Amino acid sequence: MTSITIDIDSNVINVEGHQEGATKGYNPKKLGNRCYNIQFAFYDELKAYVTGFVRSGNTYTANGASEMIKEIVATIKTDTLDILFRMDSGYFDDEVIVNQEKALEAYEKIVSNFYITESGNIIYPNEYGGEYIDKEILVIQLVDATTEMKEKYLDMCDYSENVRFENVEYSLNYLNSIYTYGDTLKNEYKKIGYGVDRKNNICVIVVTEKDKNMLSKHLSNKKSKLPIKIEVSDFESVSANVYGGMALDIDTLTCAGTYNGQAAILLCGHSGRGVGDSVFDSYNNNIGTVKVTNYGSTMIGDYAIATLNSGYSPTNYVKKSNTEFLPITGVTSTPVGTIVYRYGKNSGYSSGIVQTVNFTIYLTGIYFRELVQCEMDKFIIPGDSGGPVYTHFSSYNIAGTITGGTLVNGLAEEKLLYFSPISHAMNKGFFPKLD
Repeated sequence: MTSITIDIDSNVINVEGHQEGATKGYNPKKLGNRCYNIQFAFYDELKAYVTGFVRSGNTYTANGASEMIKEIVATIKTDTLDILFRMDSGYFDDEVIVNQEKALEAYEKIVSNFYITESGNIIYPNEYGGEYIDKEILVIQLVDATTEMKEKYLDMCDYSENVRFENVEYSLNYLNSIYTYGDTLKNEYKKIGYGVDRKNNICVIVVTEKDKNMLSKHLSNKKSKLPIKIEVSDFESVSANVYGGMALDIDTLTCAGTYNGQAAILLCGHSGRGVGDSVFDSYNNNIGTVKVTNYGSTMIGDYAIATLNSGYSPTNYVKKSNTEFLPITGVTSTPVGTIVYRYGKNSGYSSGIVQTVNFTIYLTGIYFRELVQCEMDKFIIPGDSGGPVYTHFSSYNIAGTITGGTLVNGLAEEKLLYFSPISHAMNKGFFPKLD
């Protein structure tokens, strides 16, 4: 056996009276009663108990989980045995999450050495195959990697210990040139998404079940076999009208900042507002004027920039709940594997992991280009568009603006999120407030 799966979970034991260690906490068995909270680990393949301990009833779900994981790894991990830990969303917290901050720092340093066009597109070195984050490690993919190549990238990131290398078959420039092949198919397939699956070094084209066979036949007739994987999903529409930190009439603020020296806000682009239109809050107060809208087939990203009217001052906070606000102190990129958080005015707070970057999705008759696709622990709901997406390690960093999710017959199909990276808006002159 080369790998095992260990499930970590918790459960509540209701008690009557005043037993030692029992306190009032989350107790679905008898609301308001004292209870114990038990945390335990099971070996899934054998259905065997591994370890566990009793906690007081008011203990937060994730408390002690990191120590339990370390204990298990120290006891049974070997060079030939991989351990997969499974936990529900209650454990998806900073104590348990492997710190990815150093990996992200290494990624930012490496990308800063690449050529960036005036429109914000990155031109990658010919040998560069992509990247993704595996726990706390940034994995750099190279075509026919040599010692000299690896040395070059290590030098770019100041010889970070959080970097390793992986050989792949195709360069990212080549894959990017192929995935735009999706453009040529838009007249033949009504609903289509496409992008590069960097972790697996292959292009992905997403169509409906109805179009899958036709597209497969189309690709099989090509003279040379292209590295394209076909996926099926009945995407129907963007979950529109979103939130960020402040409820607007039809969507939400992503964050506040400046544009051309004026106080400004960042919104989603597909809300229907045009340049010169007013922006209203949920109480119908006119708070600003749209200066830039950016979305659709010829645009990169999905965002709008509006300047604020007098009497409204920008802050660097985003909303996590009705009573909690988080200070944004930086901006961040999100390679595949990055842990992200988002807030939508209807579905609230959610966490997840980046699956694909530079993804193009065809929804409601419109192409949304160069978005980031994430799998979250909660469904997107109509009304979530425009909300903030951010990371949290030693600080809170803004990552982008929610575009939406996927719907089938008006209902959420998967816990997928698409967002427009903050860099797209920054390339047009918007700068988020960071203090």
